[in-house]
Amino acid sequence: FQTWTTNANFLSAIFYSAVISYLVYSLVVKNKSLEISYWTHAFCWLFPIVLTLLPLTTGNYANNDDQESWCFFGVASNAPPYALLGWEVGAFYAWLWISYILNLYLIVKSRMHMTDMSVVAADIKSATNKLLWNPIVMSIFWLPNTIATIANIFVPLDNVVKDGYVLNWVSNLMAILPGVILPVICFVYDVNVQQQWRKFWQKGFSTVHFGLFPYVSV
Repeated sequence: FQTWTTNANFLSAIFYSAVISYLVYSLVVKNKSLEISYWTHAFCWLFPIVLTLLPLTTGNYANNDDQESWCFFGVASNAPPYALLGWEVGAFYAWLWISYILNLYLIVKSRMHMTDMSVVAADIKSATNKLLWNPIVMSIFWLPNTIATIANIFVPLDNVVKDGYVLNWVSNLMAILPGVILPVICFVYDVNVQQQWRKFWQKGFSTVHFGLFPYVSV
């Protein structure tokens, strides 16, 4: 279950984000309206599952509560010495950063092309604003986690820095924060989201939560 939630689901989400950026790029730069096909869905779901299961080939799945490595990966006595680093990079971090860089490239190209357009639809402008922030925020907050995780394989931070344990937790916390920051950015740039939240507060919790909290209804 942990492998599914921390690796497969996360990779699937960032793959879909890159796909959405490509759809916007195709519409703005190439003037082509594309749709997400069944093959796209298959890739975004099945490929992360394959990547997640690959460490089984070297026995690097482990309950690594006492090991400094990426979640479900652990040091196995029968695995090659390079296996742990190889799977952490090859099954997760490499695809993470490829997706972020590709995402950023597609949106920057789209925004540059939009500066030459006389009229830009409000929905497209709003979408590019939100999509541009996604790889920027994710890159900033995932960089410390990437460095700390890979560094721990060679020399655990606990052995180098007195507060290495704290640094590990800080890097993990930073990797979680985009889940809070990106919805806020979406709220700021999306008028529809603002309107829905305004309706939510105007109607009160009783309408939305099926009368569970009638005392806050307005």
